[in-house]
Amino acid sequence: CCCCGCFYCCGSCCDKFRDPPEGTKTIKELHEDCKDWKTGDLILERSPDTLGNNLVKATSNTPWTHCGIVWVDRNTNIVNFIEITLTLDYHVAPVGEHYEKELAKEKTEQRYMAHRPLEQTLTDEQLAKFEEGMDALKYKPYDESAAQFGAGCDCCDCLPFCGEDCCGCGTKSKAQRLEELFCSELVAELLQRCGIMKDDFITDEIVPADLHEGHEDKWLNKGYSYGKMTYYSPNV
Repeated sequence: CCCCGCFYCCGSCCDKFRDPPEGTKTIKELHEDCKDWKTGDLILERSPDTLGNNLVKATSNTPWTHCGIVWVDRNTNIVNFIEITLTLDYHVAPVGEHYEKELAKEKTEQRYMAHRPLEQTLTDEQLAKFEEGMDALKYKPYDESAAQFGAGCDCCDCLPFCGEDCCGCGTKSKAQRLEELFCSELVAELLQRCGIMKDDFITDEIVPADLHEGHEDKWLNKGYSYGKMTYYSPNV
């Protein structure tokens, strides 16, 4: 097995993603930086090594095992993190408070996160559509099925039991796909509803790795761009 403890991959991806890169900032700096974040900014997380997390890293060749999106409440100006998880389902929390707790959990040496800014400011109309999407999705349960793993296996995209079926034999309707959500699917739905993501992109075919630098061409609409990542960790 490789040094991360994963018996299911060669280890090439695990070693290089175990620690945050040079220049990673502190959680104290995150508290200050997040005051300038905007609705539509992306947040990605590297969680401790488990079977599930290692499978995600192995199939995507990135460190990311979870993701969410920033929403700035226009009434309070509070900068929030939106996510969906197995334990919390749909969840909204102030960014600073959330990560002060989240990154202080056990195995902190394996935890870090990154913020990737949207380089455009959404219009009032787009913000309203984003918030309408929040209202439409906030009661959806977390998707525990193998759909997440299938979304990351491009080589399996033609198989109806693993990912979206390109031949139509196992393709679900939009309504069926939205009965349950996993983390990157929630992010994709909100991006699509406000016009950042291409309308024809199937939202349950996106994984956290697709939000990484240089991976956005297949889903990002023209006229939009995301900047470089800023990393944060409790261990710097």
